[in-house]
Amino acid sequence: MYSKLSELTHRIFIGFDIPEKYLTERKRDYYYLISESIVDNNINLIGNALYISHNNISKLGMGKDNCLEYGDYIIWRREKKADLIIYQSEIEVPVIPSSEFLVISSVNTYLNEFVGREAGKSFLFRELSDLYKKNKYRNDILKNIGNIQIPIDSFDEDVEEDDESLGDFKKEPLDTSKIAIDREVQNVNSLVTRIEHEEIDLSTKFQRKMNLWKEDVMSRLIESMLIRFPLPAFYFDGTDEENWLVVDGLQRLSTIKKFVIDKTIRLTDLEYRTELEGKTFDELSRSDQRRIEEHQLTFYIVRKGTPARVKYSVFHRLNTGALILTNQEIRHAINQGQPADYVKELAELEEFKKIINFNIERMRDRETVLRYAAFKLTPYKDYTPTITDFLDNTMTSIYDVSKYTLDKYKSQFKKSLITARELFGAHAFRKTMFQDKQGGKFSNVLFEMWTVILSDLSDEERKKLVDNRKNVLKKFEDLMNNEDFQIIIDKKAYTKSSVEIRFKAVEDLIKGILR
Repeated sequence: MYSKLSELTHRIFIGFDIPEKYLTERKRDYYYLISESIVDNNINLIGNALYISHNNISKLGMGKDNCLEYGDYIIWRREKKADLIIYQSEIEVPVIPSSEFLVISSVNTYLNEFVGREAGKSFLFRELSDLYKKNKYRNDILKNIGNIQIPIDSFDEDVEEDDESLGDFKKEPLDTSKIAIDREVQNVNSLVTRIEHEEIDLSTKFQRKMNLWKEDVMSRLIESMLIRFPLPAFYFDGTDEENWLVVDGLQRLSTIKKFVIDKTIRLTDLEYRTELEGKTFDELSRSDQRRIEEHQLTFYIVRKGTPARVKYSVFHRLNTGALILTNQEIRHAINQGQPADYVKELAELEEFKKIINFNIERMRDRETVLRYAAFKLTPYKDYTPTITDFLDNTMTSIYDVSKYTLDKYKSQFKKSLITARELFGAHAFRKTMFQDKQGGKFSNVLFEMWTVILSDLSDEERKKLVDNRKNVLKKFEDLMNNEDFQIIIDKKAYTKSSVEIRFKAVEDLIKGILR
């Protein structure tokens, strides 16, 4: 799955040409960034510093909106390629970039994590440099860079991609009569009442931070209500009428809460109601307070009975804002309580932690253990594609599984991991696991097969397998060298027939040794 670069950032803009007559080498209110000021990928104020006074900035019709923000990506041409630095300088005055630079501003969390990985950074460098080589760096630069396709949830160097990590979506017909998504118009007062009674979950179950906005951005949202500008719609999962989950609108909700309930925001940087600068909610006139309280908001509420597929679709379609959520983060958000807690318990087992070596951020570890639970709760012969739907449905079904059964499966999971480590060592669940050497990417396909099948064995059978370790490794090597089996593992892992073939092949391997 891919997302355009423009969808992962607030805006992309080119820097500004400021006439020389407005510039000075004396330290003034604004710093003007030119390419000569960048040394070793850092902004260096020694020797090449140019400044602009506040008066001159006003004459040019510019202001803080034209300045760099912490975390912005700064792109410029250097030699025969495009280069990039992330603005993290602690410069005392605002920085305005020159037209030598293109700025990717207000980068979201996913893009930051993506570029934070060496492979992700190299990927973006290649894309930018290719545009330059094709003479597209100057022509339609904003459009071309904005259209760069960034891989979503499939860029982990230590885990093999499969249908789930590539964003596999079912395209089958759906009974639309079961869809219940209501549109309601309510005022801020009703929203505040729900928040005060803890009937809206603001506890960031989505792996998002609630307080990402700066005070000036929050102030402008409050000003929008004061001047009766409409706000974007809010989306909630209202399956539990007593506890709505926020699907979209968390930062706006947080701002309203902090201003109206907590009284911790003082208005700043207002554009129209400048006479209210520095005021809290309690310091507003009653008429202004009433304007906020009576401001009309649009809610879209997913009601109880709506198929899980529709809920996941709502999340995915809205999932281009502050943070691109992974499939597992969405499952975690929707299925709070026993399902989310159980998957978390499995992922936190020491036996599991000892055997994985990949980045567990973004709930990758929980998605992996969910695969065990999925094929444990639903026998592989009853598997129905796609793997994404299969995992979605499993997460929801855990609500109805008894604690006794879950505890039993957890105990069997621990035993299967211990046995796998005894058989294959620290590099279990990799395609090289039959070899006594490190290497190879972690394979979710191998993980789900071996953990489920080993968990179904008795203690005596697991011990017998370990006693015949060399025979297990040899037979598994023969299986992995089978061309047809390789194709199934590599390219067709999650068709219904392929799942049955690969699980049965490992079952037969183990039965042959235990005879």
